Amino acid sequence: MKIMFICTGNICRSAMAEGILEKIVKDKKLNIEVYSCGIYAEDGDYATYNAVEAARYYEVDISNHRATNIRNSKIQEMDLILCATSNHKQTALSMYPNLMGKVYTIKEYAKIDKNRTRYEYK
Repeated sequence: MKIMFICTGNICRSAMAEGILEKIVKDKKLNIEVYSCGIYAEDGDYATYNAVEAARYYEVDISNHRATNIRNSKIQEMDLILCATSNHKQTALSMYPNLMGKVYTIKEYAKIDKNRTRYEYK
């Protein structure tokens, strides 16, 4: 299985999600490839300092992460594409309509009601 996370610049949200899922995949020895990209990413940009520090809190090192623009990504090869927001999902599907049914927001895929706060989930 191949999973991709998408956000805007691929230097914060999707970079952290990729790093965290990669750690889980490695720890559990799962057969999953993890990728990330950004709708407006500048190829080669580093993850932000704050993203690196936030990931480190979860014992994940994303300091070597380099951003990838969606156009230069392997998005066509993915089995599941998880977007940070509904705007990212809409943009991805407008660029790649053939991926319909594989593209979700993270909340949508996790079946989280957007009207509830995170504190209501256990």
